[in-house]
This record gives sequence, C-alpha cells and structure tokens, in this order.
Amino acid sequence: MKPTGTLRNARRVKPGDDPRAPCLSGEIYGDTKGRFRDGERITTSTIESEDGDLFVTRYSIYKVESWADETATVTMYDPPSGWKYGFPKPYAPLEGEDIDATLLRDGYPQAEINRGMSKYCRFWEERA
Repeated sequence: MKPTGTLRNARRVKPGDDPRAPCLSGEIYGDTKGRFRDGERITTSTIESEDGDLFVTRYSIYKVESWADETATVTMYDPPSGWKYGFPKPYAPLEGEDIDATLLRDGYPQAEINRGMSKYCRFWEERA
C-alpha cells in the first residue's frame, strides 16, 4: 500500500469528538492527490483499517510520521468569512509580525484586512 500523504503531529480522534471518528487529525505533507498544502492541518475520513504506521481511510492511505504530544495546545484563529480562504488556521505570527501581516501571509485578502476585519478574528485553543 502506497500512502497518499504523510501525517505529522497526528492524534487519534475518538468517537463523540467528531462525526467521522474514529479518524486522525494532523499536519499533512506530500498529498499525492493535490488536495492539501504541506503543513495544512486536516482531519481524515473514518479509519477503515490500520497496519503499523499506515492508516487506510475511506478515501486515502496515510502514513503517520509522528504523534502529537497530547498535552500540547495550539492557538487557532478565524477571521470573518475565513472559510473562503482556508480558515480556521493555527495562529503562528512571525517575530515582530502584527495580526494583519499574519492574516495576509496565511492567505486572507488584503481588501478584507483594509476593511478592518482583523479586529473581528476569533481565537481559541485546541489540542495540537
């Protein structure tokens, strides 16, 4: 079985936490189907079988490269209409970067930033 992508910082999603569970959540790399950018956080479809570090889901085969520290958290953020641009995303500003620059780097349109939408971002913590 050839993987269609590699997951890093993966974690198992238990039934009750997501309608697709049991499934995996993590950062995808090398998506051979071209659906996701490297480093994008995804949640897989339901796991149908597993063999060591390979997980077969309804639509893909994932190789888990590393597991997440279950105590670690990540700050997520979501600007207005963020779903149009791939949000919510982890909030990871570079040193000295303000919210507007981080939004722009993460794919939010300059026109929305110019309208002052950054002050309406939602922030929350999730398990990494």
